[in-house]
This record gives sequence, structure tokens and C-alpha cells, in this order.
Amino acid sequence: MNKSEISVASELFWIVSDQWMNLALWVYLVVIFIGGIILQLIQFLQFIGSAHNNGFNYFLLQLTFADVINLLLCYFDIFYIFSHEWIFGDDLCGIMSGLLNFSSTAITYVLLTMNLHAVSTANLACKALKIIQSEEEKSNFINEEVESTSDTYDTLEQKRTLTIDYSGPKWKTSINVIFPTLIIWILSLSISMPTIIISALNREFDENYCIILRSSFGAAEVFTTFVKIILPMLVFIPTIFILFRKRNMLKKIEEHYIDENPIEIIQITLIITITYLVLQLPKIIFDIISTIIETEHNKMFYMINCITNTVVKWKIHSSFTQVI
Repeated sequence: MNKSEISVASELFWIVSDQWMNLALWVYLVVIFIGGIILQLIQFLQFIGSAHNNGFNYFLLQLTFADVINLLLCYFDIFYIFSHEWIFGDDLCGIMSGLLNFSSTAITYVLLTMNLHAVSTANLACKALKIIQSEEEKSNFINEEVESTSDTYDTLEQKRTLTIDYSGPKWKTSINVIFPTLIIWILSLSISMPTIIISALNREFDENYCIILRSSFGAAEVFTTFVKIILPMLVFIPTIFILFRKRNMLKKIEEHYIDENPIEIIQITLIITITYLVLQLPKIIFDIISTIIETEHNKMFYMINCITNTVVKWKIHSSFTQVI
């Protein structure tokens, strides 16, 4: 086989590889993108009916909404990764960067709030159980006192008894979710707005890249790392251990006397949180690292251009001086 035949075979191989890569991309888009959105919309409609009387379902509804936004934006993100160039224009660069930041932040903090809600629900169930046990002990004590003194009062027609009325509990049976919800979405919007402003197209070697502006990258890197990784992990790690301990403790209780089932909430929260930490968090870390590498490359390219221009100007100035 001569060199020309090898070259033709190599080009044919890359053409076939590109075709299979495009086919894999479209299969991924159809299965994950369309199928995922359909499933998320079904869940969304399912949670709407029960969100008004179940605080945990209200958070699941918000998580589904944020996931739908994330799936819609993944279409642009996947094409950007495969084409190695931003092809959707300057305006969409800032908008897509901001919306991706918005949806990922919302997902992170909805999950974080779900963990705190699960811990609060477990604590509420334990508090309700302690109140019930205290009332039952008081009831048993009074009944025993009445029984011990009833023999001396023959005129009593019946013994006094004390019963506990469960129809109107004296303890809190639900947790407010309106205030945490407002905090989640206001925080997500506040974090995403700067990304829209400081993201722009950068053209190098006839290719467009959607990046954070060089002058704003340092502050954006520190802020994103703290808000998306450090702060959530400071909450996720301890709450996971607390939820495992609360689950083992609440399994021994038959009745919880509150509006929600704490064991079910804890189990769902643990499954979703661990799945997020395994699948979503590495992507956030990878995006931050890749942005750092890309920005450092751009800085190096910028410094080389500056040095080259300075050297050229110095040579021109030297040549002009010699001529004079």
C-alpha cells in the first residue's frame, strides 16, 4: 500500500468516525433530551397536584422545573463541546452562560434545601413523639392516682380517666417552605446575572469561543467555586450523616403524628443527593477547571502577542534610528 492509498484510507476513516460521532450525538439528543424532558414534564404535572399539602413535593416540583431548564440548555452545550466552537452568536453566549449558571445553581440549592427540610421534618417527628409520650405518661400517672384513691370514695359512680385528644395537636405538624423557596430563586438569579454580563465571544484562529472576560475571571472563579462547591459541600456532608442517623432512629417508630412521612422524605433525599454528588458535581468541577485552563491559555496567548508586538516595534524603531 503506497502513501496515497494510506492517505485516502485515513481520510475515509475520519469521515466514517465523524459520521458515527454525529449519529451518537443525535441518538443522545433524542433519548436524553426529548425523553428526559417528557419524563420531567410528567413528574412536574404529578407534583403540582400534591405540592399544596406536602412541602417536600413542593421542592421536588422546583427540582423538576430546574432540570427541565437544564435539559433545554444542554442542547447548546453539547453542540459547543462537539464542534469546539460557539456557533450561536454573541448575544446567546451571555444568555446561555447565565441560564446554565442559573439552572445549575438552582438545582444545587434546591437539593441543599431538601436536605435541610428532611432534617427539620425528622426533628419535628421526634419532637411530636416526645410530646405524645409525655402526655401518655401524664395520663397514666393521673389514672393510677385516681385508681389508688377510688376505694376510699365509695360514692364515686365511675372512675376519672384522662384521654389524649389527637384531633387538635398542640405541636407543629408541618414546615413552611415559602421563605426557603424565595431565597433559592433570588440567590440563583443573583448569581447568574453577572455571568450574562461578563461572558462574551473571543475569536482565536478563526474560531469563536464563549468565555468569561479576562478582566473578570479571577473574581468569577472564586465566587463560583465558593457558591457552587464549597458552601454546598459544607451542608451536604454533615446532613447526609445526620439523615442516615435519623432514618435508623425513626424506623423504630410506628406513628409520626405529622403531615409528612419523614422516613420516605429522608430516603428520597439521600438517593437524589448522592446521585447529584456522583454525577453533577464532577461536571461543575470540570467546567471550572477547564475554564481556568482556557483562560490561562488565553492569557499566555495575549502575553506572547504583546511581547511579539513589542519586539517588532523595537526592531522597527532601531532600523529607523540607524537610517537617520
